[in-house]
Amino acid sequence: MNPLTVSSRIEQTYRRYLVSTFAPRRPDLRDGFTRALASEFPLTRGPFLQASAPFESGASITDLVKSGVLARAFERFQPETFPIDRPLYIHQDQAIRKAVTARRNLVVATGTGSGKTETFLIPTLNGLFREAEAGTLVQPSCGHFRPPPD
Repeated sequence: MNPLTVSSRIEQTYRRYLVSTFAPRRPDLRDGFTRALASEFPLTRGPFLQASAPFESGASITDLVKSGVLARAFERFQPETFPIDRPLYIHQDQAIRKAVTARRNLVVATGTGSGKTETFLIPTLNGLFREAEAGTLVQPSCGHFRPPPD
């Protein structure tokens, strides 16, 4: 994907949208509107590209299962659905270990695409898997919930 080509295509598509949706009905005004959008009126600046260093790799989910941090139930995931052999980022690895072993509350502040969702999802799934192993998954965790009668 060429960012310059994509940016240009997005701008052209947006200009066509503006002309087809908002052009005045009077021909003289419509022509001026179309001319201004085609040449005089800047709609975008950019594209702006930002390169950032890759995140450092940590342990994989498989490694965390083998070391006893995570439940063995993670091994049931199909690789094409949830690749457990793929290394996590180091900040994910550290946060998951703290959440699971030290049962710590966490704040994860990191960039877009850095795996915040997995950082919180994996300990949550692990807690459910551990409850299933213990046979307590179906039991309510507080006294306010009563299961419906059979």
